[in-house]
Amino acid sequence: MNKLLLIYLFLLLVGCFYDPPRKGKEIFIHNQTDEYVYVTDSLLPTGNIRLYDTVLVNKKELMLAKGNYIPTFNQWIYFLPEVWYKDLKENNIHKFALYFITRNDFNKNYEVIKSNKLYQVYYIDLDDVMKNQLTHVFYFKDSILTEHTYDIESIRNKK
Repeated sequence: MNKLLLIYLFLLLVGCFYDPPRKGKEIFIHNQTDEYVYVTDSLLPTGNIRLYDTVLVNKKELMLAKGNYIPTFNQWIYFLPEVWYKDLKENNIHKFALYFITRNDFNKNYEVIKSNKLYQVYYIDLDDVMKNQLTHVFYFKDSILTEHTYDIESIRNKK
C-alpha cells in the first residue's frame, strides 16, 4: 500500500513539472529599423490598439498578448497554434496577415489607422509556415521579407 502511495505521489509531482510542447509554429519577427514597431495579426473595426486578448484555455479565462511592440533592431516570436492553422484551412484561407504599425501611429485609433492606411500588411502562406522548420520575417522601412533559413555570419573585417 505504501509503495502504491509513493508511486502515486511521484507521478503527481512529475506531472506538475511536465509541460507538454505547444502544437504549432513559431514565427520570428525581426525589426530591422531604428524605431519601435507594433505587430498584430488583426485590426479591429473600432477602438484603439489592444495589447491583450482574452481566451479560454481548458475552460479557464486567460490573457494573451495580442500584438507586440518590437524595439529597434530586435525580435519578437509570434506563435501560430496548430488549431488556428487547421481552422483557417477548413475555411479555405491559405494566408494570414501581420500588420506593422510604426511608433508614430500607435496611439491613433483604428478608424484613423485603417482609413489612412497607417500600417503595412504582410501576408504569409500558411502551408509554407507549417512545412518549414523555421520562419523568419524581416521588417525593413521599405519592405518585409520571409526567410526559412537563418545562417548567421559575422561581417567584421578579417585580418
